Amino acid sequence: MSEELCRAFLAFNIPMFKLNNPILKGVLEKHLSVSIPTSSANSVSPCCDECMAKIQDALLDAQLWMAIGKTSDSQGRYVVHVIIGSLDSNKYESPYPVSVSFMEQAPKSSDICKLANDTLRTVVPRYKSENFRIFISDGAPHMLKAGKTLKGLFPFLRHVTCVCQALHNLAEELIRQFPHVIRLIGKTKKVFLKAPKRLAVFRDCCSDIQLPPSQ
Repeated sequence: MSEELCRAFLAFNIPMFKLNNPILKGVLEKHLSVSIPTSSANSVSPCCDECMAKIQDALLDAQLWMAIGKTSDSQGRYVVHVIIGSLDSNKYESPYPVSVSFMEQAPKSSDICKLANDTLRTVVPRYKSENFRIFISDGAPHMLKAGKTLKGLFPFLRHVTCVCQALHNLAEELIRQFPHVIRLIGKTKKVFLKAPKRLAVFRDCCSDIQLPPSQ
């Protein structure tokens, strides 16, 4: 029963720690007449092993792409996540989120390379180096260095940086290059901020011009 309950929670993206809630636990035990475990580790492990086996079968002998991204959580830790998928020109295959790592310090290029290699060994134990074709990341210096290192290990690998990251870097460079324009835009926004009469006059005089964004 505990494994079936685990599968149901995972199917609906319900965190397993919710089972530790005494009210929910009491209701389930009352109506199901079973003991609900407080620890979900033993229940999740079989589901995880079964899921990983399916991923391994799906990616076996396939040409692979991998994307590694990073962010930070509320505790100030660096969170590095990995998704991996197969390249198929005939159909789209949904990628698999396979790894989430928490780091106290900013990840280095060596950390990214190790994470990529460990992910391949874990997810596709019998992968061929020539099947790793595309590595996707942002344009941060340590990611670029990691991509260069990985290209030396995998002969057909191409490193693709995120277009959104490039546009973000371009916008930041424009801000540095044209500070007077940025200040002009900021002062113009202040003129209309919380000023309904000014907004009404603007609409009457310049009906064909869009109002400045509120944020």
